[in-house]
Formats: sequence, C-alpha cells, structure tokens
Amino acid sequence: MRQRRNPFFWLNRLLKCPSGDGLVSGPDFKPALSLAKGADQGSNSNLSQDFSARRRRKAARLQQLFQTPILILILPTTLVVPALAQGGYHIAGKAVNSASGAVLAQVHVSIASAQDRNQKATVVTGADGAFAFTGLPAGKFSLSAARHGFIESSYNQHERYSTAIVTGGDADTEHLVFRLAPQAVLSGRVIDEAGDPVRNANVSLFQQDQSRGVTLVRQLSQTRTDDRGMYEFDELAAGNYFVSVNARAWYALRPQTSQNGDGTTTTTEVPASFDVTYPTTFYGDTTDSSDATPIPVRGGERLTADIRLSPVQALRIRIRMPEDQGRGGDMPQFLRKTFDSMENVTGEIMQSGRSTPDGGNESAMRMLGSNYVELSGIPAGKYTVFVPNGSGGAPEGALADVDLTEDGQELTPSSGEPVGSLKFKVQIAVEPRLPSQVSLALQRGDKTIAVVSRVNDNGESEFVHVPPGKYTLLAASPNADYAVTHIVMGGTPSRGHTLELPAGSSIEGTVTLVTGSGRVEGFAKRAGKGVAGAMVMLVPKDIEANSEWLRRDQSDLDGSFSLINVIPGDYVLVAIDDGWDLNWSQPGIMAHYLEQGQKVSVSAGLIQLKEAAAVQPK
Repeated sequence: MRQRRNPFFWLNRLLKCPSGDGLVSGPDFKPALSLAKGADQGSNSNLSQDFSARRRRKAARLQQLFQTPILILILPTTLVVPALAQGGYHIAGKAVNSASGAVLAQVHVSIASAQDRNQKATVVTGADGAFAFTGLPAGKFSLSAARHGFIESSYNQHERYSTAIVTGGDADTEHLVFRLAPQAVLSGRVIDEAGDPVRNANVSLFQQDQSRGVTLVRQLSQTRTDDRGMYEFDELAAGNYFVSVNARAWYALRPQTSQNGDGTTTTTEVPASFDVTYPTTFYGDTTDSSDATPIPVRGGERLTADIRLSPVQALRIRIRMPEDQGRGGDMPQFLRKTFDSMENVTGEIMQSGRSTPDGGNESAMRMLGSNYVELSGIPAGKYTVFVPNGSGGAPEGALADVDLTEDGQELTPSSGEPVGSLKFKVQIAVEPRLPSQVSLALQRGDKTIAVVSRVNDNGESEFVHVPPGKYTLLAASPNADYAVTHIVMGGTPSRGHTLELPAGSSIEGTVTLVTGSGRVEGFAKRAGKGVAGAMVMLVPKDIEANSEWLRRDQSDLDGSFSLINVIPGDYVLVAIDDGWDLNWSQPGIMAHYLEQGQKVSVSAGLIQLKEAAAVQPK
C-alpha cells in the first residue's frame, strides 16, 4: 500500500532535502546567492535554538496532547467504532517494541478506511499491549501507531509504503503484531584544540538513504551547540549516520586589505597564530567527507559522538570580476563536495570574519576597487568556484575547480569552464493545457539532482549557470507523475530524456511530457498463498535511463497490490520478499529478478492481472 504523499514530497524525492528546499533555478536565479543568502537571512535564528529549547517545546506539546483527552487512557482496549460498525469483522493484535519484543502500553493505534479516509478510529493499548477494532465491514484499512519515544509508523512500513489490513478474506486480521521502532538519540560535545567547549557551532546530521535504488548520503538535519559545546539529534530511526561541524575560532583575526588612491593595496599584518580557521570537520576527526566515520544507530540507543576541532591557516583568494559589473551583479560562489552533493559554502565563508559588538560576524568578503573581490578566512582544500563574467542576471561565468593551497591565489573567468543555460517550452502529450506546479530537474549521472526549475504560467522553464556535461531531464508535480519522452534542442529532435550541454552554450528547445495514466493491480503470492509486505516493482526497459518510470508498492495483508500513475509502455513485474535495501537501480542487481519476472504491457486505464506475481527471495 502506498502512503498518501505530502504535497511537497515530489520535490523532496528529487532533492532529498529534509525541508524540501533546494537549488532552484529560474530567470532570476543566481546560483549563489539564492542558497547562501537564504541561509544567512532566514536560518540563523532557527539553527541557534539549542536542543534544550526543543525539548521544552516538545514537552509542552506532549503535555497539551495528554491533558485534554485524559479519559482515553482508561478506555478498554477493545473499542466498537460506530462509524465503521457495518459488519462482523475485526482487526486486533498487540503492539510491541521492535528492538526488545516487549509489549507496549499507551500506544495510540488508528485505522482508516482505504476507500474513505474520513472513516477512522483510534484506540489506546493497555498494559498487555493489545488493541482491537470490532464490527468492521469487509475492505482495506490502513493501520498506524504512535507512542512517545517511538517512531510513528504504519503497519510494517518501509519508506513511504506499508501493508494495509484486508478484512473479509482469508488473511488473519486478529493476531497482528505491530512492531514499533524505538527512537534513538545521538548527542555529543564539540571541543577546540585546548579541550574547551565550542559554543554556537553548526552541527549537521547526514543519513544513508536507499529510497532511489542506490546508496546516497543526504543531509537530514542541523542544530547548534549550546554553551557547553553540546548538541543533540533525537527521534532518529535506525540507520547509518554521519556528523559534521562547522565553527569559527573565537580568537581569530583577519588581515584587512584596503585600496590606496594610486590603485595599490595595503594589507595589515596579523600574527599567523590568530589568522586561523576551523575547517569543516566530520566525526572521525577528518575534513574529507569520504573519510568520515559512519555511526550505526539502532532503535532505542543513546549514542555519543564527540568531535574535536583543530585550527588551520586561513587563506585569502582574489577573484577578478568583469570591468562593467560593479557592485550590482552576481557574486562568486564556493561549492564543496560533501558526500554525494555539492554544498554551497559561500555563506559559511562569508561569516568567518571577526566578531562584531552586536554578536554577529564581520563579512569575510571585501571589494577592492570595481573589479576585484577578496575573500578571507578560507581553509585549504578543493573547491568548485563560480566566477561571474557578465552583468547581473546574465547566464555567464565559469566554474573553476580550485585546489586552494596558497594565500593570495587569484581566479578569473578564464580559470574554469564557462557555464551554460537551457530554456524549454513545455507541453504535455494528449492534454490541451499545462497543469500548474510542474517542475523540471537536471539529474547528474550519479543520480543526484543538479538543479530544479519551475515551469512558469507561459509553459516555460529556464536553467541558468549550468555546468557543462550530460544530464537526464526529469519532470515532477505534486498532482501527477510525469515523464519526459521527447526533447527538441536547436531544432534537432532526440528520443528520450537525456541531453548534453557544451561549455558556454545557450540552448533553447521544447520538451514533451507524458502523464502516468495506467494502473496495475494484482496479487503477490508464494505457493498459491498471498504474501504480505513484499516489495512489488514494475520495471521499465533500460532501468538506468528510465528509472523515473519505475513504480513500486508494498503488498497488503492478502498479497494484493496496486501500482498507480504508470506511464504507458512495456515493463517487467517482479515481487521480492524483504527487498527494501536492494540497490534496485543497478541493472546487474536486478538482472536475476527480471529473468523470473512477468512481462506486462501497460496502457491507459486499469489492468487487473490474472496471473499472480511470484514472490522471489532476496
């Protein structure tokens, strides 16, 4: 059973960002500063809330939750639901701790009719962990549970899929075991080279994710250390995590460069022991994310991950700007590879200046005349730098890969490859008008998203400041599933949805989308019996090139499944027992399963399979 998606899940799925924010392109987009400025202006106050404040807010919410409906805690565990009391069927079982197997009291267990979500009811388990819903009609029901200290989930949930309970058939609905995973807590202390606590350090939490069929590491959350240098991330599910810390050395000073009347510059001297910075440091005492130590987290654990920061010499870099740009155009941007993403660290560098009396930080960026920008306080390392080469708004500039090792290195637009731009007119096959809230995205070869552009009211989508390279063009919307089937660039048609952008090019074209109009329903069985909880997949031809055509579901209690919004075409249907951690986007991994799969040709409308999908072992 596929969970109802959050209205913004479609964008989160593309970007894999916890908040749904990401690198969004458009006519007014400045790669840059659209991310860095947002972080500077909007997130600083939020991130500065320490975990103690978050605990107080959470406690207040819990107190409010349990004060009003206090009578529900003394209700019997079997509750007749008048709105659903139309038959003689029951859903019953017990809630247990998935880590220890112990029964759980005070679990809020809810059901909702799959046909009418407004028909729902909730009971609370007693000391024996039992729950029961009686007098139910035949049908499908979602089953979910929540308890303080545990991950709220649906029955047998994997990612956004779960198993629905089917009454009126042969499946046993009265002896269910609902396994709730206890939340884990990851905390630690950030200290400096002297062993003293580092306050107000920015701590980022990353998690390994396989929901797209390949293992990627994505940022999950951020917080800041308190006055003791402590940080905490709670309500964590089991998985592999990574932690990084970015902070400013409180005693750091920066050389000040000024321009003289004759065009020369003067730089004040600062002792080397004060002209230092803390590089972003990952758990495991490394500054390279590829060497970071993973933190395996299991349900219910309280783990500690302390991080020690060591200062390094702060470096300056000078970037030559266009003569006519002045102070009103695009500004340089610094990108750094962090796990599987390119992280914009411009804001981080900009705030590395010395402290100001009002508690802020002096900007580390300084204009030298009309065509030079100097940034200071940068730790040595490898960066990708966007160097603008045009007036504000023009999609001109270059991306330079820089290994910053010396103080005073200089960059110009000729230091790197020129960026390009793409502009598309978007149309949907067999539909007279374009729906609202459609976006296009450029996906790199490693399955990460480079940039997203919303389609405007005129049906146009524009990408600017795009690095040269090969991309897969994807489409997304909160209202329906779309796929790119045809691209025309520069008058040349191409079948499929891949494109190549040469360095410095500006290309216009048209894009044709097709909507998922098919639905495939059937049963996953083994030895003639329905299998619950199997991962059911409808795999398109050439899964590497068409991974967004793939559809998944989780079989319900009677083995039934429903694959929705399917793009018409030829597929292979496979069902895999406990296959949720497979890297299914890799053809080599899927080859064995596809050989034993069932060929299905999908057209618009409903297809009910006569032959059951044979469940294969993982």
